Amino acid sequence: MDPQSSLLGSVHSKRHAYIVRPSHYGTNNFSQRPAEKSFHFRHATAHRERPTRSPFDTKLAPSPPSTSGPIKLVKIILATWKLQPKDALSLLGYEAAQGPYVQDLLNGYGTLSSRDVKDRIACLFEVRRTLSGLFKDKEFENDWLRETHSILNDQKPIDLLLEGSIENLLLVKDYVELVAGR
Repeated sequence: MDPQSSLLGSVHSKRHAYIVRPSHYGTNNFSQRPAEKSFHFRHATAHRERPTRSPFDTKLAPSPPSTSGPIKLVKIILATWKLQPKDALSLLGYEAAQGPYVQDLLNGYGTLSSRDVKDRIACLFEVRRTLSGLFKDKEFENDWLRETHSILNDQKPIDLLLEGSIENLLLVKDYVELVAGR
């Protein structure tokens, strides 16, 4: 038995088998062995065959649309507040002519690029988060959004949000935080 094969062996645990090899295994120069015996453990199943694609395979499956986190949040807000997808236009500050673009965003195509839109979504998130802390029931939250409030000049918070201006969005955010005692 040669000295190299006596150093090789295997270690079996309850679930995995490991191959034990000296650290100099695979080198041609055994005279440069380290003074101490050190071993490397390699999982025996590490080199399973993986399916490979041919470099000549040009058929690519269309990638499914992926919705970013902020857009998912907008969709949750629309559903929670019982709003229509067209209402996302005004919540995000887009003009009516940009309806197809916003619809594509909601369907997972396209990306947010405007800082203004990202800031609006962050503000909407704060409004939604604060309201969900105040009202455990979504129906009460919706009722509160649709009631007139004297501090808001007898206007409804949902109407101010759907008006589309950043000023009204910030006004509603500040009012909700005031009501929450923040």
